[in-house]
Amino acid sequence: MASFEVRRDGRELRWVAVGVTGESHGHALVRRRPDRRTFVFVRDAAPEAFGPLLAAVARDVEGPLYAVIDAADTGQLAAVTSSGFVPARRESEYGIDVATAHGRLGDARLPAGYTLVGVEEVTVDELVRDGTR
Repeated sequence: MASFEVRRDGRELRWVAVGVTGESHGHALVRRRPDRRTFVFVRDAAPEAFGPLLAAVARDVEGPLYAVIDAADTGQLAAVTSSGFVPARRESEYGIDVATAHGRLGDARLPAGYTLVGVEEVTVDELVRDGTR
C-alpha cells in the first residue's frame, strides 16, 4: 500500500494525492455547473487514493456534492459508496457522428417555432427560465 497525502492544489478546485517522494497518486477536480450543482471528478487515481481524494473534497466543499463515475468500474463504485455517496441518477452516453447524422436527416425540418443556433450565439442566461438553472 502506497503512502501519500491529499492536499488542495492552490486556489483551484483541485486536490492531489502526492506520495512521499512527490509522485502523483491521482487528482480530483471540482466543477460548479450553471445549474449550481457541484460535481467531483477523480482522475488517474490509484485505487487506494480514490476514497481519500473524495473525502478531502467533501470536507472542503460546502453543499451537496455529486460524483461522476463509470458504474462498470467496481473499484470506483465501491470507493464512492463507502465515502457516503448514494446513487442519484444513472446515465448512458452516446456519441453521434455529426456528418453521418446530417446526411441521414435529408430534408427533415424543425417543428414550427423552433430554430437551431450555434453555442457561440447564446449565453447561459438566455437559456435560463424563471431564475432556475
